[in-house]
Amino acid sequence: MLDRSKPPIPDAAATLPFPTWQTAMLSNGLKIIVYEHHQTPMATLRLYVKAGSANEGAAQKAASFAFALLTQGTASRTADQIADETEFLGADLSAGAGIDHSTVSLSIMTKFLDKGLDLFADVILQPSFPDKEIEFVRRQSLNRLKFSKADAVRLGTDAFLKAVYQSHPYAQPPLGTEPSLKNLTRLQLETFYFSNAAPNNAFITVAGDVDTADIVKKLEQRFSTWPPKPLETTHFEPPLPYEEPQVILIQKDGAVQSSLHIGHLGVPRAHPDYIKIYVMNMILGGYFGSRLNLNLREKQGFTYSIRSAFEAKKLLGDFSISAQVRTDVTADAVKEIVREVRRLIQDDIMPDELQAVKNYISGNFVIQNEQPDAIAGRIATMELYGLPPSYFDSYRDAINAVSLADVRDAANAYIHLGNLLFVASGNALSIRKSMAEFGETSILDADGNELTI
Repeated sequence: MLDRSKPPIPDAAATLPFPTWQTAMLSNGLKIIVYEHHQTPMATLRLYVKAGSANEGAAQKAASFAFALLTQGTASRTADQIADETEFLGADLSAGAGIDHSTVSLSIMTKFLDKGLDLFADVILQPSFPDKEIEFVRRQSLNRLKFSKADAVRLGTDAFLKAVYQSHPYAQPPLGTEPSLKNLTRLQLETFYFSNAAPNNAFITVAGDVDTADIVKKLEQRFSTWPPKPLETTHFEPPLPYEEPQVILIQKDGAVQSSLHIGHLGVPRAHPDYIKIYVMNMILGGYFGSRLNLNLREKQGFTYSIRSAFEAKKLLGDFSISAQVRTDVTADAVKEIVREVRRLIQDDIMPDELQAVKNYISGNFVIQNEQPDAIAGRIATMELYGLPPSYFDSYRDAINAVSLADVRDAANAYIHLGNLLFVASGNALSIRKSMAEFGETSILDADGNELTI
């Protein structure tokens, strides 16, 4: 008889090797990575520039502005012409900046590939950063920032990042600040882009219905004149962990929920224990069957969704637990979160719990590899974070090799109850007394200024 009191344990995923790919180097040193997949007549190309918001220096938001403007005008095409040509080709052309890297992407039917490549190369090599488009992006960004101040989740995220990363560039608020958005100049955009976008600081992935030799030839024709440039090496001092728990409350008038962010510094993506940490975190709060979700959602009814994650970036990372809970149960929810973290560190983990997580991770890995663009993305991950070429070929073996002792050791080594940050965005006046038991408490407004109330 079916026992409905216990969730089913996922079966082990089928054994499938990670696909193979080809690499080539253009005459100017630009690396090309090609994954051939001939089932559909489509191709996706993505330029990765190894620079993002962490490389902006004083010109905060220069990365996101510069890459947003690549498709808004070149030396030979206006924004309207780029949009019209993209639509005529039935293509998708986009660009954007992240923390450690930025991208320009083209997805197109292969019968239109030559014209698409002309457009792709033009926005990368000859952006014009029109003043009119700069002001449009500026207005958009300022409006987005204004509306974000009514978003408790955004306020909590910004406060958490600032507290965890301190003076490190990773502490920058993702939407910027009003002064940084208003003061950003065209010269700063051009300086950021042309200093960082170079063949010796970039690579291109190609996935889809292409022939490797042919696509490399086409890219050589369009990118061979792109000159390498000297690159600056910047050193960032790592932030220091807190010596004792801290509580940060962000006052949001009229809030009926608290947006929680609890955590501390984590590890970079290339950390040798990353896979053990990943499996450990999956048990804690990485998927629907996790301990945090089963407790705070299913048992307590405190939240609709709760998750934990080790956000591993190139230089550093952070560990965080995030959820939205009713104001009146904020402290109770935090107590349950701490209890689950302590239980993970101190108590035994059952073999079937670990096996269920391994099967879940392996199954998702196989499913995600069905899409050529996802495979190209994983290959790019190895390139961006300095992982070995065999990383994803041996990924499932590494997941399945994680033992109960490995999970316990990872929890003890990389989760630190003694210096947790507790950030709660909501009705700070209602929760400050109950939250004070978790650590030294400060109250901030939506702009990050300390309140004395």
